[in-house]
Amino acid sequence: MANYQPQLPFVTPALHLKRSKEHEKVNGVNQYTYSEGVQFYCSAKSYGGTEKVVNGVFVVEDTWTIDAWYNPDFGKGDRIRFLDDNSEYESLLTTIENVIKQYGVKLVCVDNLMTAMDTVHEQNNLYLAQSNFVGELKKIAIRYNVVIILVAHPRKSNSGFTNDDISGSADIANKVDVIMNYQRVDNEETYNGRLVITKNRLAGKTAYGDNAIQLLYSDMTKRITSRGSGVRHYGWEYDEIISDDEELIF
Repeated sequence: MANYQPQLPFVTPALHLKRSKEHEKVNGVNQYTYSEGVQFYCSAKSYGGTEKVVNGVFVVEDTWTIDAWYNPDFGKGDRIRFLDDNSEYESLLTTIENVIKQYGVKLVCVDNLMTAMDTVHEQNNLYLAQSNFVGELKKIAIRYNVVIILVAHPRKSNSGFTNDDISGSADIANKVDVIMNYQRVDNEETYNGRLVITKNRLAGKTAYGDNAIQLLYSDMTKRITSRGSGVRHYGWEYDEIISDDEELIF
């Protein structure tokens, strides 16, 4: 059990409702009262409703799978109440997968990791949620052969960027295939940005230090391009192309 890792992160807040031992029968059905217990985090996935008839009444009961850390206070017949309408984490993953299947999307950008973790408040749960979220994104990328870019802000550092500077769980750097860091540069005449690649599991080539990729950022078009690539136009642009030398009016 010491090495157990949940399949989904515990990011859904819930309240334990303890069932009383005493009960009364109403129309032949045992009726219990419930007292509020501890709040906790769990993973929850719904499988839709189950239709059945109880004492001549047609009812639909939701079927759920819920995982949580063991608590000896939880007993048979107890209930839980979700304190959040839904896990943002789970709905985001579902949305990404549905969009890929429905529209054939090949590039997904999640901006940013901390926004996806907004429903997680405890630090230990946060790191576990980040680790599992990145793991689920990677499974989706492999399953559908797509590229998923996850924006994760670095910690503030006075030295050069390393994989350890990624803010959050250390497991993030371990699970992704490529780590890139974009940096603004102020003291160079021929370029004003650089792209540092500190991990490349796909091709094995990295780029940092003097080998970092030199980039140009345009204030006019809000685009970042490599040096010498020239002005690039795209099919979705308007017929009248605005160059970097022209002024944009908003």
